Amino acid sequence: MHSAFLTSEGGLLTCGLNDEGELLRPTAQEEDCLGAASTSLIPAGLVVAEVSCGGSFTAVRDTLGRVFWAGQLRDSGGVFHDIGPRLVEVPLWAPATKISAGGDHLAVLVGHKIATCGAASHGQLGRMRARQANKRTSKKASLILSPWTTAAKFTDVCCGECNTLGLTAAGDVWGCGANHQYQLALEGPGIIWTHTRIPALSRLQLVQVAMGEMHGVGLSSSGAVFCWGDRCDGQLGDGTIDQQEPSVTPLVVQGLPNNIRQVAAGPRQSYCWTSQGHAYAWGSGGSDQLCVGVQVYAKESPFPMVGLRAPILKIAVGAQHAIVLVGVPPAPSST
Repeated sequence: MHSAFLTSEGGLLTCGLNDEGELLRPTAQEEDCLGAASTSLIPAGLVVAEVSCGGSFTAVRDTLGRVFWAGQLRDSGGVFHDIGPRLVEVPLWAPATKISAGGDHLAVLVGHKIATCGAASHGQLGRMRARQANKRTSKKASLILSPWTTAAKFTDVCCGECNTLGLTAAGDVWGCGANHQYQLALEGPGIIWTHTRIPALSRLQLVQVAMGEMHGVGLSSSGAVFCWGDRCDGQLGDGTIDQQEPSVTPLVVQGLPNNIRQVAAGPRQSYCWTSQGHAYAWGSGGSDQLCVGVQVYAKESPFPMVGLRAPILKIAVGAQHAIVLVGVPPAPSST
């Protein structure tokens, strides 16, 4: 329920809820949270290269590859770890190149390794068995950023609410975490405790993956968009809304052009945009986060987003909102 904005100079602005210190700045009144403002509770001289928002925490990576976080982590037992409102460094053995925040966990790309830390109750760390993850005595181990043990060489990492997915240079997809609605595209148990190669996704040659609460969205090298998992609000984009039949099979989203540049996912929404600056959304619209020009409960197929101007640079999605970053439109030709 908060947002963070990275400036071209490496500064950081935040807005939204600040109950657990996730805005990295003091907010005496509710009005102080409503507008994006510079963070003040960060180390002097820190130049931010990347920021990622979790449920009630914020993670940043600086230009030196160091990783920090602030706020609070929760699990099924309540407060799991109170980090506080000031950025705390997460120890690493080498510089990080990518971070991704889940609901209450963090995944970091270090070299070609994926390392995780945070709450582990749904298998989202991918490195702790059920008995170990559910012991409060294992809290210290789960808070230490530790790598997956596979020899796979990862090039990207993405977190969902209670999932972690990694993409390799060979096009394979590995994952772990909650799978109750097939959000990992795997048959079988409702929780995948250890990092596992996902055959159904690996054969698609995905170059991007985004995870919602209980569904996933992927972009293939051919430009096709795939969705899998829960379809209770139409977030798979296959023209159906079904609370009883999630899809373990990745489904091609029909009606989209083949020049998609990015896919994104909210809890029960999916988004994408094209090289021409056209954006599409589908899934739950209960908080008007689809930006389709009218109030809708849900869209079960891709629908053009309205009111945006090209060029689109990025779409980011929170619990009940979406943010679209747009560039400066080109100047009109004088000839």
